Amino acid sequence: MMYLWQVNRTLLAGALGIVALVILLALYQYYAVAPNIPLQKIKWYNKKGNLQTVNSTQHPKMIVFSASWCGNCRDELKSINAQPNLDSSRVWVLSEESWNAIDKLKAIAPRLNYGKLATSLSQLKIHSIPSIYFFNSRSQIIKKHTGNIRWEDYSNREHYFKLLQIQ
Repeated sequence: MMYLWQVNRTLLAGALGIVALVILLALYQYYAVAPNIPLQKIKWYNKKGNLQTVNSTQHPKMIVFSASWCGNCRDELKSINAQPNLDSSRVWVLSEESWNAIDKLKAIAPRLNYGKLATSLSQLKIHSIPSIYFFNSRSQIIKKHTGNIRWEDYSNREHYFKLLQIQ
């Protein structure tokens, strides 16, 4: 009888462990810091109130999810703006904040393009900013990065520049 109890207890512990693992994996996928986002889902308003999307362009693009209250975001935008070889027409900075707050970001990095997100970051399941997405000319994600990119590092800089030149 004692042996049967030990077997049942071991099976119960194993089953609970598997259930816990499945729950953790589901939570990880739901709360992934940089989830896969189809480019078609990323929409924003320009200052005139027109709904925009980058899907219509045939060039690689970089989308930076940012906020004016985020110190790392401001630092990242300064670094991106300071890159003279970067084609800034391919860079969009998107925020869910008011236009006044977005204008503060634009004052920091005036070369970049800005928009007010049509959906919230939480609806896009982005849980960390800055989050930077690189899309190829076919609107497929080719790189995701959360946090600041070390733009001062030559190899990093060249890698990201090449991503924006992939056709």
